[in-house]
Amino acid sequence: MNTDSSSPSGSQPADTTPPPMPTVTSASGQTVTMSMEEMMRMVVSLSSQLSTSSPAATSTTPVQPAIPAFISVPTPERKSLFDAFPRLEAGTLLAVTRHEIPPLDIRKLDPILLKKAFDEGTLAAVGSHSGCAKDYPSLASLLPPLGLYFQILIHFATSGGQLDIVSALATGMLQYILHLTDLNQRYEWHAVLTYHMSYHADRRREMVNNIYTGWGKPSSDLITEHLQGREIQRRAKQSDAGSSQKSTPKKPKVPIEQQTCFAFNTGSCTYNPCKRIHQCSSCQSKDHTVVSCLKKSS
Repeated sequence: MNTDSSSPSGSQPADTTPPPMPTVTSASGQTVTMSMEEMMRMVVSLSSQLSTSSPAATSTTPVQPAIPAFISVPTPERKSLFDAFPRLEAGTLLAVTRHEIPPLDIRKLDPILLKKAFDEGTLAAVGSHSGCAKDYPSLASLLPPLGLYFQILIHFATSGGQLDIVSALATGMLQYILHLTDLNQRYEWHAVLTYHMSYHADRRREMVNNIYTGWGKPSSDLITEHLQGREIQRRAKQSDAGSSQKSTPKKPKVPIEQQTCFAFNTGSCTYNPCKRIHQCSSCQSKDHTVVSCLKKSS
């Protein structure tokens, strides 16, 4: 009887011997035997360490440079509104901060007039009358009081710690002055002034409601209302056309001695002698007047 452990079909039996344990040689030359599970854990750990220590892939997005923080320095104690603008009457300062001063009345903030009034010790130079368009004959006459107007508003907002309003006013002031300068170069000054007065009135109503971000933004509605058709270039072309028509040379005047006397032709000439020629105005004959001219009747 055959006692080997072959299968009934005669094939060799399956080898059930476990595979040998993986070995790792240490730096000292010793052989360390570990299980497959331990080996996998070690590979995962090494992979994690390598990915952490390796430099990051270069990003295609450029890195924005860091903006340094604003470093403030100690500032002297702020002056009160009245100390900051000693030449202005308290009522005028309050009218500005309360947004009660009309746009035409900012002439009271003109530094030149204020200096004159301060030197003379009287407000006669400033005057108590309401402002009018004649007080602003040019952009140069509007900008100084308008600049002082903004200074008062900015100082007032700063004293209250309202930095967002300070920023809006400072930025808006620069933008609006540039806007006015641009309009003054393109349109007639009187039209620009009426635009400004309406624009300032709109901003004043906004500031009453604590809105200060409107300064510096052009108003298309007011441009259409006050500036359309008042361009300097158009008026200059019209003026040039008119001057060219006026400069058209006239026909040379005929000397009086060569002119026909029309009074003679009507029988009403009383000059003796007459400087003009007594002849028919139709055929130039000296024998008759135009009334009896045969050529005229034919």
